Amino acid sequence: MDKHDAPIIIGQNSVASPHYTSSSFVGRLHEERVWDHSLFRKLSEAISVIASEEVNQDLRDMAFDIYSYVVGVSLLAHVDPNDGFKISNVSKEEVYDLRDEFDLTFRRVLGSRSRAPTV
Repeated sequence: MDKHDAPIIIGQNSVASPHYTSSSFVGRLHEERVWDHSLFRKLSEAISVIASEEVNQDLRDMAFDIYSYVVGVSLLAHVDPNDGFKISNVSKEEVYDLRDEFDLTFRRVLGSRSRAPTV
């Protein structure tokens, strides 16, 4: 993936973007309640590509919106026994690993440049 494709993929996952599509990772998560691992890897790669560049504010805002929706809404709702939203292909135990992976992916773009310690 190159630096020209990455913003498009990020836009496809941001509901505020004219490029948003329901067939994106966020679209499938929201509409179908499915964590599409392949689309997540694609989004992750796009985030990694832009993390190595100077990120403009619009792109940073889209990344923040994606992060907020996935972590602050979808994953929290999935583990809340009083919420009807459940991700169909993710167990309650898997959510925490996915959250950590998602957090590490977005951390580089959203301000913290720290990396997970290597073992």
